[in-house]
Amino acid sequence: MSYIGGDLVSGYKELDSISRLSPAAVEIISVVDRKETTIDDIVELVSIDKVLYASLFKYVNSVAFGLRRSLSDLKEALNYLGLQGLRDLIFLLAAKKMFNCSHNWEHSVFVAFTVKKLALRFGLQQKHTSDIYIAALVHDMGSMVLDAKFGTTYQELREEEDLYSRFSMEKGLFGVNSIEISHQILSDCDIPKKILKIIESQALAPDHESYTLENALIDLANRISFMDFHDQIDLDDLMETTVSKRFDLQALNLNLKFIKKICNEVGDFLNN
Repeated sequence: MSYIGGDLVSGYKELDSISRLSPAAVEIISVVDRKETTIDDIVELVSIDKVLYASLFKYVNSVAFGLRRSLSDLKEALNYLGLQGLRDLIFLLAAKKMFNCSHNWEHSVFVAFTVKKLALRFGLQQKHTSDIYIAALVHDMGSMVLDAKFGTTYQELREEEDLYSRFSMEKGLFGVNSIEISHQILSDCDIPKKILKIIESQALAPDHESYTLENALIDLANRISFMDFHDQIDLDDLMETTVSKRFDLQALNLNLKFIKKICNEVGDFLNN
């Protein structure tokens, strides 16, 4: 699949309501990927963006992180988080301003947190997990644009939990799907290409050769977000989908306790 081009959404004035990532945040995300990067390099970059600096300490010292004592030194905080943990948190804090709808933000945070837990449980390396986490957080930003433009006509589609079905219906009704819009927004923000590739492939059919494990994990996290967890059977049914079987997601051995822990962590983050 190749991105069709910005002309598809060039007339969408609703795109103007989407804020852009700060230059410092984009630079940090890029710099962390370089082998020679050190904590000192990151300290210097974070210090440039005062809002990001303040937000970093607010969340590191929040209930969500569960530290026994507050951290006040930037280098100490970064050593605690590690480079990949910092990358994730910086992107999370920076991306929040891009969401102009609280419902979209809360849903995206849940999907991202869930994907991260799933990827680590599946045994993926932290760097790989970080890429999937970032893609999961922002892959559906385009839905805000379609929601703003088409209102109630789109809201019913937004509740479709099967991502491929929803993106296909969007394309049929509007001539563009939310993934293509997300791709344009994020390309303008200079998001790393490997993350854009994950996002781009999310609109593919699950049996497409370019649909990957990353996409399957994002799809699973999205399905989990729609569930009402009162019965382990509901969760087990998720493991019987074609996508789950193709990528052996049954190996995750999900249970209600695992999901409830994620819900609590998301709640702690959103409440701080």
